[in-house]
Amino acid sequence: SNWRTDLTADYHLTEYATVKASSVYEVRNNDDLRKGQTLPLPADQVEDYNTWINLIGTEFDLTRNIVFFTYFQHAERDSSFVDLDFERNTFEARLTYTHQFE
Repeated sequence: SNWRTDLTADYHLTEYATVKASSVYEVRNNDDLRKGQTLPLPADQVEDYNTWINLIGTEFDLTRNIVFFTYFQHAERDSSFVDLDFERNTFEARLTYTHQFE
């Protein structure tokens, strides 16, 4: 069984600038898959793990069609199986151009 809970928030600093934050917590419980299983399965399908991901970023509407978004994200997974444990920090800066064809 899986479940996930998340919280997201946007705070508009100005008409063109927004602070974005999110926190996601996921639980993977594979007890039902392990029962009666005779074939070997990958660890992520039979081991339990919890994942927590936090993000903070800023978004700027540079023009009507151009958006600049930058964020920092920290992800952490805890598992009884050591190969599924990890911690990761990610930084991204993204410039997006959009155009709607009519």
